[in-house]
Amino acid sequence: MFNQKMATSDYQGAANIAKDAPAGLLRNTETINRFKSLPSSGGPAPILIYFNTLLQSTKLNEQETTELCMPVI
Repeated sequence: MFNQKMATSDYQGAANIAKDAPAGLLRNTETINRFKSLPSSGGPAPILIYFNTLLQSTKLNEQETTELCMPVI
């Protein structure tokens, strides 16, 4: 389901699936890198959609926190 959402550019849907995956299965470096590699299509960057989706209902894990802070550092 996650891959299907990514393939159809439904980044919000993909982020929701990653957020709700059992045991944080999709909340890893691979998922972060997939969102980072996507082009922005006039709206928010896909990686920001991912982080925003997570932050609306949960805390970021260590990998996500580090990645989100990288542009500031």
